[in-house]
Amino acid sequence: MKKLITFMLLFLISFGGLVQAQTKKTTKAKTPAKKTTSTTATKKVEIQPKAEQPLLKTPVSTKKNFAAGTQGYKTAIGLKILYGIGITGKHFFTSNHAFEAIVKYRNFTGVASDISLTALYEYHGLFNQLEGLRWYGGGGAFVGNFAFKEEFNWGDQQSNIYYAVCGVLGLEYKLKNIPIAISADWQPGYMIKDTYNDSGFGADNGGFGIKYTF
Repeated sequence: MKKLITFMLLFLISFGGLVQAQTKKTTKAKTPAKKTTSTTATKKVEIQPKAEQPLLKTPVSTKKNFAAGTQGYKTAIGLKILYGIGITGKHFFTSNHAFEAIVKYRNFTGVASDISLTALYEYHGLFNQLEGLRWYGGGGAFVGNFAFKEEFNWGDQQSNIYYAVCGVLGLEYKLKNIPIAISADWQPGYMIKDTYNDSGFGADNGGFGIKYTF
């Protein structure tokens, strides 16, 4: 009986030793596998941004340069002079498409006064290698009121409303690092109804502008 108990104890001790040794081997075998996986994952994370970085930067940079090159600003307000004085406001709704509105006053040497409102759509294009300078063209319409002074009132000519469709063609230069744009344009129009209830072509619109941009 003592021999059997002794044999069983020796067997349990030997089996426990084998299990412990096997556990240590398994742990050692698993450890390098984890390190390899971790190293591989780290290498992938380090290499991936380097490969994608130039691809991501190129389109973003191109879009910024395109927007800045074609317009240089989003909205502007200023003055326009020639054939009277006007307040002008321009707003870009895409990189090269803009809407401009002009309110103009003109005094005819104390005989009469003229006030008008012009609304224009304008497409802007670039000149190669000339940063800040662009051409623009488009069209729209204007409406105005021509009023004689009371002492020069001849019959029914005291006040007349007129309206026309018009085009626009001009140049604009945006100063670098300064929120100022200068322009010169011509706005020919076809009078549907002029101050004498007639119709016909008119070319005395347009002018030189200076605008504050933001």
